[in-house]
Amino acid sequence: MDERELTLLYLLDNFSANFAYYRKQKGFSQTEFAKTLNISKQAVSKWEKGSCFPDLPRLLYLCNYFEISLDDFFEEKPSHLKYQNPYAFEKEKIKEMLIVLRKNTGLTQNDFSRYVNMTPQIVCCWEKGEAIPSIDVIKELCDKLDISLDDFFHYRLLKKEKPYHDYLKLGLKIFIGIWILLFTSLIILSFFI
Repeated sequence: MDERELTLLYLLDNFSANFAYYRKQKGFSQTEFAKTLNISKQAVSKWEKGSCFPDLPRLLYLCNYFEISLDDFFEEKPSHLKYQNPYAFEKEKIKEMLIVLRKNTGLTQNDFSRYVNMTPQIVCCWEKGEAIPSIDVIKELCDKLDISLDDFFHYRLLKKEKPYHDYLKLGLKIFIGIWILLFTSLIILSFFI
């Protein structure tokens, strides 16, 4: 990820979090706010997701509306931020996420590199923590593997939680065990009666 991409991600993240914060401070839902400013709800949603910025005239209008400076929209305010400053992303965590994603696919580094259209050397550098993929590559990777960017950047796949289906299997085993126990008890009781 080059410095321009990190800066853009950082600014988008700050703007989206701060915009959502100031909108909520005014007590508006996204729909209400969109109607108030005569814009689409989708535009408000995109701004809050960090998909895009409003154009400059709209941005200046929003500053006036919220009675804040342009800097207030783009400053990092930890209580408003959805993600941490991308400069502070831990290479180690991203490295771990990439390794987990590759292993979840069951692919070798070479096969995985072909799957994500990268050279094996680049994938190796990612897994060693020597480089970090660009946000576009991470988005593409998440799309291919059917996980959200939110899960990726919050490292949810690294948590040692059992998958939902494991709990279902365990529940089924317990259920069958209880029925076997009840059935066995009934058979034993029938001998004594």
